[in-house]
Amino acid sequence: DACPLCDGDLLVPSPEEAGARLETKCTRALDLAGVQYQKHLVSYEDVREGESLLAAFARQAGSDVSRTLKTMVFEVGKDAPVLVLMSHDWKVDTKKLAGRFGISAKKVKPCSQERATEFTGYQFGGTTPIGARQSMHILAQEDFCSEDMIFINGGSRQLVVSLRRVDLESVLDGVEYCDLAKHES
Repeated sequence: DACPLCDGDLLVPSPEEAGARLETKCTRALDLAGVQYQKHLVSYEDVREGESLLAAFARQAGSDVSRTLKTMVFEVGKDAPVLVLMSHDWKVDTKKLAGRFGISAKKVKPCSQERATEFTGYQFGGTTPIGARQSMHILAQEDFCSEDMIFINGGSRQLVVSLRRVDLESVLDGVEYCDLAKHES
């Protein structure tokens, strides 16, 4: 391809080069904390038939769904919502989440895209607890506490970061582990 402005070749970065240059609030927070992590460029376009977005991102990042966390923002009838980190393709059981806070399940609901962005500072689909705009209570599915290395969104729809679980816990200044998964029977 030729550049229309300079008649030269277009320099199109490889996915690895593009990922290495991609900087977000998340990566800045990790850099500031001195945490070692790796960037993995991912694409919404590379989702195979029958594959969830989480499974596609896990595959693209060289992980699997048991070590890849999705971040969801839930309103629980308080001033600030809570962040839930869920592994696998599991859904959050709102009755379990309500029980954790001693409230009615009717008060628990996923935040709208607009509210989630307002609280986290991240575009919906790029949500991560790392470097979030507002400090929130963070709950994580209990099975993930045994993983050494985890993969989580890096603050962009094109970026997943991998890091040690203990480093994630340190950067987040605390994660509470509990069973919030809705296990289909």
